[in-house]
Amino acid sequence: MPRNNKFLRFEDVSLDKLIIGKSNVRTENIEESLSDLAEHIYVNGLLETIVVFSIDDIKPDHELYESRKQFKGKFEILAGQRRYNAFILLDKQHPGEGFDKSPCHVRIPPENDLDAKAISVGENLTQLPMTLADAI
Repeated sequence: MPRNNKFLRFEDVSLDKLIIGKSNVRTENIEESLSDLAEHIYVNGLLETIVVFSIDDIKPDHELYESRKQFKGKFEILAGQRRYNAFILLDKQHPGEGFDKSPCHVRIPPENDLDAKAISVGENLTQLPMTLADAI
């Protein structure tokens, strides 16, 4: 099967244009160790971009259109909710240092809410925790 690239571009997106979609599966421990993540981003930069789609890319005949049309001009986060929250924290802690925008990987809109949820689940389930030996 040929590779099907769903990504369109990289873009620095203003935090006020990002929304956490209802398909994001992480609902617990979102703030846990957030200051550690923010500090890591501050020191090292963002290593994994936030994955989003533009609400403006949804056509009126698309399954997601009715549930998203009130968010025109915004980008829905599919993967990277904690990174987004870390950028909000960094922007508060370091105003004027460029944390008012986040690098995002903009992709085509998911086919439907189930597809959006599958992207969120897949990103979270495919992360392997480090072993103690690796951490040391």
